[in-house]
Amino acid sequence: MRLSLVAALLLLATPAARAAEASCSFLVSVSDAEGFGNLTPYWAQEAVGGDLAAAFVAASQQASSVDVGVIDGGVTLGSLPEERLGPTLKACLRDQALCELLPDQHGTAVSSIIVGQSPVGIASRAILAQAASALNPREKPGESWAFEGALKRFLATAPLPPIVNMSMYASDSLYNGAFKSLTESLSGKTIVVRSAGNFFPKMPYRFTVQPPGLVVGSVAPNGLLSDMSQEAPFVTVTAPSNYEIRSYRPTSTFGGRELFAFRGTSGAAPVVTASLANVLSFLPELTLEQAKRLIERTSLKTIGYASNPGMNGAGVVNAYKLARVAERLRARGFDARRESMLTDDATYAFTDEVASLRAEAAALGAGCDADRRRLALLRAALFLAPNEEGVRHDVGLIYRSLGFDAQADFFDASSIASVLADMKTDYDRVLLAIRARVALDGALVGDFAKIRRPGERAELVVLAGKALGRASAPLVDVALVDTSPLVRIKALIFLDDAHDARECHELAARTLRSERDDDVRAAASDALERCASER
Repeated sequence: MRLSLVAALLLLATPAARAAEASCSFLVSVSDAEGFGNLTPYWAQEAVGGDLAAAFVAASQQASSVDVGVIDGGVTLGSLPEERLGPTLKACLRDQALCELLPDQHGTAVSSIIVGQSPVGIASRAILAQAASALNPREKPGESWAFEGALKRFLATAPLPPIVNMSMYASDSLYNGAFKSLTESLSGKTIVVRSAGNFFPKMPYRFTVQPPGLVVGSVAPNGLLSDMSQEAPFVTVTAPSNYEIRSYRPTSTFGGRELFAFRGTSGAAPVVTASLANVLSFLPELTLEQAKRLIERTSLKTIGYASNPGMNGAGVVNAYKLARVAERLRARGFDARRESMLTDDATYAFTDEVASLRAEAAALGAGCDADRRRLALLRAALFLAPNEEGVRHDVGLIYRSLGFDAQADFFDASSIASVLADMKTDYDRVLLAIRARVALDGALVGDFAKIRRPGERAELVVLAGKALGRASAPLVDVALVDTSPLVRIKALIFLDDAHDARECHELAARTLRSERDDDVRAAASDALERCASER
């Protein structure tokens, strides 16, 4: 029996269909503690077509191996596939001190997303050719000379890997002198991918945004920006990570590894590094500016893309389309003399293939195998036509019918309000509303008031005050009468950000008259003084 695509998708939503899917393990779910409900285990790699990209590059006769580098706290080499290590690192496999390379969970997780086996790893032809520790166990972590040693080690590497991942940050006070010069030197010789940082709403550090390179933010499973991801005009692109991108960390035995939930912009950066490593497998002479253009022309626009325009880059990286476009460019003889190919719409059009994939999906019948095949076909179509509403809706409908609401929102969100409605906790709903610059209406303020932990309410007041300014007033006003003195103090700290001078003065004076807690009275007095100085 042949069904229309719409009919087939609607069948998935029936209770009988959901029971059938559970019995044949069509999609395995993992519970999530961050308020997003059920997620597929490798949701982050899945959201960029990482599995499709890895398989495509592995099978392509046009692709070659490509060296990558990682500068991090360290890397535990024994927890990575030995065949994915370059000669220099293989020589240090049993004694990492020979490479002055510290074992490290963070760097191992980063490296696994790049060179690990799919579905964790995305770059199936990438070789980890060089790695260096930016920290030193004998001194305070983060001292500039530790960074300098890592940078010098890379600059002495011949040949230098064409792409280097740095899921690290350095404070502005460190970014000067030799450290700054070495960072700029490396950034001028190779494509450097940096994480944007996890301290929203602070601006990223100079180390992150000033040198040439790519800066990567993090998106949540529902397509909104992650609550911690820093933003700036210098951010190039985002990638899924949040608090639950699956990767590997070392165990206590040599060669051991285990899956765990990696997080932050540290997890987002290697998704982009791996995606570009696939491109470099086809186009080894790719430049930084060419990489940026390819990312811009292939990216996926989620609901979070428009929440703060110009501050989070081109959208979400699209690993599968990047690989497909790179192979097409190679087949057409792309080189530096043919840059016009990067601006040609035909380079990025897969119209006939997308139509064929959707037609094949529509022709499938019912049943677990058919549903699995249907999702595979539609996902491929989506990544090849990432902003075509019809195919995004089809994919979203499948995820939603199987109980993966956040992933459905990632591809097919009707509005930010609908995305927030799918959040499972009040705290996460208000937090992502602040992140998305959503007006704090009565419902969201009501959600704020229902949050039980005073520390969480206080944190939200601070974030709202810093990120929203005047738009934070509804939440700040409710916080002024909160049962917790801590929350009331935070509200007073941001009173002048939330209100004009007259309103600020009136609210501070009223609070000072009615307040009994000495610490809150002191905060109200400070607020009154600040408000008066602005009048």
